[in-house]
Amino acid sequence: MKQRNRAKCKLCGDVIESLTASDLQMCDCETIGVYGGMEVYRAIFDKPEHFIRIDDEDREIPIEYIEKPDEMIKENPGVSRKDMIDMLKLHLEGFDNLPDHAKHQPASQYDVQCLAMIIYGILRN
Repeated sequence: MKQRNRAKCKLCGDVIESLTASDLQMCDCETIGVYGGMEVYRAIFDKPEHFIRIDDEDREIPIEYIEKPDEMIKENPGVSRKDMIDMLKLHLEGFDNLPDHAKHQPASQYDVQCLAMIIYGILRN
C-alpha cells in the first residue's frame, strides 16, 4: 500500500494532504505545501525545520530535500515556474482522461480552486 502525501506545518499546526498529481495543498500560514498525490511526493517549504512529513497515523517520517536553485519562485519556495506549468499540464490532462459522461458534469469549487492556484503561481512572477 502506498503512503499518503501528508505533512504538518510546525508553525501553524495545519495538516495537509495532496490527493492527486495536480493537487497542490498549502498550510494556513502558507509556509509549507505538498503536491503530486501518491504519484510524486513533492513538497515545498520556507525552511526544512517548519516541515514535518507524516504517515497515516500522524507519525513523523524523516525527509531528504534538495536546496532550491536561484531560479525558484520567491513567493512559493521550492516550486519553479516550470514545475507550475507541468502541474497545470497534468491538471488539464486529467480532464482529457475523464470518461465522456464525466466531462459533462459540473466542476466543483475544489477543482476550480486547484486550477486557479496553479495559474496564480505561474502568473505572479
